[in-house]
Amino acid sequence: MTIQRLHCVRSLGIVRQCFIYFIYSEYRLCQSPHFSLHLTAGLAQRCASQLIQLYAQHYNVMMDRAPWAEAASFQEDWAEFAACHLIYNLDLVEAGYHILSLPPEIRYQNVVQLSWRVFLAHRHNNYVRFFQLVQQLPQLLACAAHRHFTTCRRKALKVMCTAYSSRNSRFPVSQLSKVLALDSTENAASLCAYHGIETDDGCAILMKTAFREEPPHQSKSPDQEQSLMSFKATSLLSQS
Repeated sequence: MTIQRLHCVRSLGIVRQCFIYFIYSEYRLCQSPHFSLHLTAGLAQRCASQLIQLYAQHYNVMMDRAPWAEAASFQEDWAEFAACHLIYNLDLVEAGYHILSLPPEIRYQNVVQLSWRVFLAHRHNNYVRFFQLVQQLPQLLACAAHRHFTTCRRKALKVMCTAYSSRNSRFPVSQLSKVLALDSTENAASLCAYHGIETDDGCAILMKTAFREEPPHQSKSPDQEQSLMSFKATSLLSQS
């Protein structure tokens, strides 16, 4: 469609489906040895760039000429895409600028406002609030957020090791799993071990000197489980 320069509303729907497919693929296949994260992310970003142009191009026409129900659906779809684009690009300040440039009817939709709060929590390194808000995200946005979990958890543990550093300090692993939105205390303990943090009697011993960014003998963090998103893929790919 890029070569043919198709810019109709129907092409918007096709590109939107492709974008959803790449977002879900990155979440679902991130642990597969045959999966190319770089390629999939590049294709998702290419779809996103095209969608940004298409939504802006058709907005005024849809608001002026389309039936009310169709115009309202267009606004909801644009808001969901804008929110997903922001969540997918939490590390890019340009994604935040894009949200601020949206029409008020899009910018103030609930899903966009929620994604904006997630974006701010991430920018401020507020890992507690970040993982609390992430658990409120709808399915598609939760998939988009998944790519940031490993980095956010690593940074959170590093901050905690610095803040609570003491041989006599104990932080319950069960509480740690809740703070970092992990599926179980076992996953939390495995994540601690991966970063060099000792555990004793169900508690993590947070020491600044013990923390390791990434052990050289392991390629992936053990926290890349499918937490927060125990749902069926078909519900995502059926959206238009």
